[in-house]
Amino acid sequence: WLTTDPSKQCSKEDGG
Repeated sequence: WLTTDPSKQCSKEDGG
């Protein structure tokens, strides 16, 4: 998934 926050572009904690 992708977010508007480049620091949380691919976090397993948010669904990876």
